Amino acid sequence: MIEDIVIAGVGQRATGFKEVFLPRLIAVAAFNHGLPVLSMEIGGDGVFRGSVVYFVRIGGGAYSNLIPEGGADLIIGLEPLETLRATVKYAKDTVVVTEVNPRMPPASVNFGRAEYPSVESLLTAVSRITGKVYCVDALRLAKRLGRLETLNTVVMGAATSAAELPVTVEAFEEALVQSLPERASKYHVEAFRAGREACKEWKAIQKLA
Repeated sequence: MIEDIVIAGVGQRATGFKEVFLPRLIAVAAFNHGLPVLSMEIGGDGVFRGSVVYFVRIGGGAYSNLIPEGGADLIIGLEPLETLRATVKYAKDTVVVTEVNPRMPPASVNFGRAEYPSVESLLTAVSRITGKVYCVDALRLAKRLGRLETLNTVVMGAATSAAELPVTVEAFEEALVQSLPERASKYHVEAFRAGREACKEWKAIQKLA
């Protein structure tokens, strides 16, 4: 059962997306399910720029907000390079679910001092660390829905499809309705369901290539 979750991404204002705050969504869903939750942010700036990592710990067995290195049950990657960074540090027999589209290149790439690695090479590196890697083209789905702000909700939906979470799908959808205005919640519930249906295992994708 998934209890310790790492969420890795980049600051929302740097990406241009008005992101759903996934740690809060998971926490609300867990509370709806009667489960205690601890969470915290480390590194970067979750609003303005740079790499950012969130820890979410579900259940009563944790006494610290911190997830130790190699201690994640689930890594949710909102950007491929950040997914690899988090996997290197926190994965050990871990389920990894990632968006496949880069968002904000590192400064070294922007200044021409380095090249952004291919997404295929990043996901291959992730799969060498843990064989449980799942992908979703969240950007494509969010564009198809006409709502780019639902991108992270698509990834969360994919995570609930790939991993055995101690929180029901219904509790997540209820949390979306509770956390957002009525009109917005409808779009996000639709995005959540689309992510669940579109989640694909990386090994299966490689076989088709």
